[in-house]
This record gives sequence, structure tokens and C-alpha cells, in this order.
Amino acid sequence: MGESHDARGSDRPPRSETQRLELLGSLATGVAHDFNNLLSVITAVTPLLRDELGERSAELVDELDLVVEQGTLLAARVLAFSRGGGDAPEAIHLGTVVDDLLPLLRRIAGARVRLLAAIDEGPSWVDLPRAGVEQILLNLVVNARDAMDARGAIELRLTVGQTHAALEVADEGSGMDEATRARIFEPFFTTKGTGTGLGLCTVRDLLGLHGGTITVDSAPGAGATFRVELPLRRDATSLAAPPTRQSGTIRRDPGQGRRVLLVEDEELVRRATRRLLEAAAFEVIPVVDGVEALALIDAGATIDALVLDAATPRMDGRDVAAGLLARGRPLPLVVVSGEQAAADVARWGYPGAAFLAKPYRTEALLRALAEVIERGEEAAARARAR
Repeated sequence: MGESHDARGSDRPPRSETQRLELLGSLATGVAHDFNNLLSVITAVTPLLRDELGERSAELVDELDLVVEQGTLLAARVLAFSRGGGDAPEAIHLGTVVDDLLPLLRRIAGARVRLLAAIDEGPSWVDLPRAGVEQILLNLVVNARDAMDARGAIELRLTVGQTHAALEVADEGSGMDEATRARIFEPFFTTKGTGTGLGLCTVRDLLGLHGGTITVDSAPGAGATFRVELPLRRDATSLAAPPTRQSGTIRRDPGQGRRVLLVEDEELVRRATRRLLEAAAFEVIPVVDGVEALALIDAGATIDALVLDAATPRMDGRDVAAGLLARGRPLPLVVVSGEQAAADVARWGYPGAAFLAKPYRTEALLRALAEVIERGEEAAARARAR
């Protein structure tokens, strides 16, 4: 197609530039947190609108869902840049992740873009954060869509070799000259009038943390093909591919009167989350922070589960979790956050806690609550049997 540019790393930026990036990273984390809270309100309200208005609301609710997906992508790109892509790696099957993500990728690409996918069925096991792989795919598809002004075809290919798996995203855009190719992985560089210029930089940095590489083959008038290579796990051939995610149908009344303590300092998020939980037949006690939550527990309130924001005033989520453990009351816990990652919460050492990144889907919250409550009831039953 054209000349190829390999982004395996870059020279360390000058000290002043490093300090600037650190400051922007801290600012970006806070902005992404607030933005994810706003998106969380929309994700809580849209299923309620769908239930209330029925068929005549479906198209409007679908539009809101798409806005949330695009906003989530933007916030995730900013957070990944500010964190340096530092989530803990896990064994994931690339073919399954790509297959699971295709519906969202097609929606993000837009109605005027044909997204063609060819997925090798070979054992494509790699060690990478699943969220990181999703972020790579989303960024590359958005980049391809923008390169074509949201019309044309994007080809997504996954091939599995002996030692590496390769993901390719090819577009039919105008292509790039040598000067542009040399800069596309720089932070804040963009050929568009708008945008953060962080997408490809984030991809490169995340791959660098996990032994992967990204190259681009492009020339003016010939489109562009981005190729990501990731080392396969040594035991890849002995592992079976997991089933793809099934959306399923969540019962609208899984709460069955169980009492949930909702700890959330943002009023709009707290109010919207309370509504969706009550619509699912939970009894909800909403509080602003961990101090209020622990005071209620100390007063003997009957609580079946906690939904806990990881960052609240006076006492953050980690301290609340530590307080519960110190009291010998490890209640079923779902931690939510628009800023922290699952690996951060795992370090709290709270047994059986579930984690959801904001904005989360109603179904995801209800499923997480059902799972932690079930685990809690099973643990209680085992304790009584001793």
C-alpha cells in the first residue's frame, strides 16, 4: 500500500514536557471522573424511559445509548492516557473479545460505514487487560472512521501465527504522507480540527507495556492499515476459547425486597441509581459518604448489600471497606468508579467484591448485585453449618 512506520517507542520528552503531561494527566483523571458520573445518570434513566414509554421511545433511547457509548469511549481514552494503561494483565482470548465487541464497533463506526470482520479461529490467547484490548480496537476503529469522514468500509482482521497474533484495521481514507506518519503516535497530535489527539498515543503506550507493537502502512490516496502484534501465551494451543458474551435478559425484579445501602456523593447519580434499583424491587437506603454508611451499620441497620462509590468525601471507598472488615461485617459489596480501575479495587483485599466502571449498564449493576448477594448467602449458610 505504501511506506510503513513502526511505533515501538519514542524518546523521553524534555522535563518541562514531562511535567506538563503529568499535570494534564491529573486534570484529565478528574474531568473523566465527573464526565463518567454524568453518563451514569443517562445509563440509569434510559432503561426506565424504555419501560415507561414502550415502543415509541425505542429509537430515542437507542440514540441516547449511542451517545453514552461514544462518551464512554472518550472518557476511557483520557483515563487510559492519564494512567499510562497500567491495568493488570489477564489471560484473554482475542477472538472472543473481538467477537464480543463487534456490535459496539459497528455502532461506533456509524450507519454509513461498513465494518467487515475476519476472525481467525485459532487459539489467540494473550496476556493483556481486557479493557486494554477493547480500548485498542475502539481507538483504531474510531481513527479509521474519522479518516474516511464516516463513510466507506473498514476491514478488521485477526490472524493467529505460531508466536504472535495480529490485529489489522484498514480504512479507505485519504492516506498519509511521510511527515504525518512520523507524528501520528505523538501525544496531542491530530490531523482533525477537533479531538484529543490521544487515541493512537494511548494504543502505542499500552502495547509497549505488554510486549506488543503497532505499525502503520499508508500513502496519500491509498488509505491506511494499522497492524497490532501481540505475543501469544506459551500455553495458547492448550486452552479452549471461552464462549462469547450472551446479553441475556435480566429480570426486572431481582431485588425481591432486599435492602441496598447506596453510597454516592453525586446527587444526580444517587437519585438515578436509586430509581433503577427500586424499579428492580430493591429497597434502597441512599447516603452521601462512607461516614454515614458506617454509622448506619453501627446502629444495627439491616443491609443485604452495598453499592459503594470508590471516591466520596470524608471517607473514600477503600476506608469504608477496611472499616467493614475491621467490624467483622464484610457485607456483599459492589464498588463503582468513574476513575479507578478493577486492579485498584482488587488491592483493597475485600473478599468477593465486584467492580463496575462508570458508566455501567443497568443489567451489569443488577447482575453484579445478584452475584455478590448470592455469594454472601452461600458464605452465611456455610458458617451456620459449621
